[in-house]
Amino acid sequence: MSRSLTGGRPAREKEVNEIRKSTDCTTGKMIFTKLLDKNVALLVNSGGIAAVRVLRSNASKIGGIYLGKIQNVAKNIDACFVEIAPGELCFLPLREAGTAHLTNRQPDGSLKAGDELVVMVTRDAQKTKRASVTTDPSRMKQQLVKNGSTPENASEALQSLLRQANHKVCLTCLLAPSEVIYEVLEQLADPSEYSEVLTDDPEIFHKLSESSHPLLQQKSLRLYDDPAISLRLLYSLERGMDEALDTRVWLKCGGYLVIEPTEAMTVIDVNSGKNESKKIGEETYYQVNAEAAEEVARQLRLRNLSGIIIVDFINMAEKENRQKLLEYLKTLTAGDPQHPRIVDMTPLGLVEITRKKSHPTLAEQWKKI
Repeated sequence: MSRSLTGGRPAREKEVNEIRKSTDCTTGKMIFTKLLDKNVALLVNSGGIAAVRVLRSNASKIGGIYLGKIQNVAKNIDACFVEIAPGELCFLPLREAGTAHLTNRQPDGSLKAGDELVVMVTRDAQKTKRASVTTDPSRMKQQLVKNGSTPENASEALQSLLRQANHKVCLTCLLAPSEVIYEVLEQLADPSEYSEVLTDDPEIFHKLSESSHPLLQQKSLRLYDDPAISLRLLYSLERGMDEALDTRVWLKCGGYLVIEPTEAMTVIDVNSGKNESKKIGEETYYQVNAEAAEEVARQLRLRNLSGIIIVDFINMAEKENRQKLLEYLKTLTAGDPQHPRIVDMTPLGLVEITRKKSHPTLAEQWKKI
């Protein structure tokens, strides 16, 4: 439990700033708290908020293992649709037929309508896209380890689960999905990105402190209860969220980004803005673009932008500078868990980025809850 940083006295602005200076975020913190009546998880490091997940009130099914039934095989897209609950269809690629555990017949390497099989949910439904499932036993064993099995007995635990499935009726949940806080711990950040899990919610603290989840065995867990300064004020969380949801993002050089999501893609426009450099030319344009690239890489993850992203950098005449900027952007996005793909840069400075969608964007999450 944290001690009172200011001895219980009202925190004046100078004291708050001193407390912030003494707060070490160089190794990163995973924070669970409430902002504007929304339960959120945030990865915070020396650069501020790096990633955010709004905790859904409706539980995710990711990691849940079910005895489902194939309702339809669509050979034109090499997939089938598996019902895991009444009226709830999930997408399964036909290439996974070889690993499927069938309970209604002997497997022959094919999947047919009416087949009953064990599947695990890998992605929740989003907008018009159905949830995705897998039959991969290695991924199921990983989930069993997260639920308390040891790596050594995960295979036996899976075999036990499959034996149970042979005697269950269709649409049975064989293993409940992870609770949302554990899902966040597993998906929001790489374990190397934070050393401490911090919360000001006693209920979450109690739940995590009682858990045997493997990730929590490697981290420091702390309940923040300082009456002098709130957790959200200490780490400027509300201001950080306001900035993460704003259309305009200011750069230190005086330039700014304008981030506009559309139905088909997200467009990011780089502007020189209030840049006060007296020498407006190729070198200045590269410097503004380089700083913009750093912020673009940060915003991709912070806002959880996905699909096609077009970045309109300031035009540069020299091909060498365009190539150098492209390589720099690739380096900056290399650590993103969703592995963005930097496609190319046109002579007009347009860069196409594709990024895998795993969850709704931050703006979509904020509106839904």
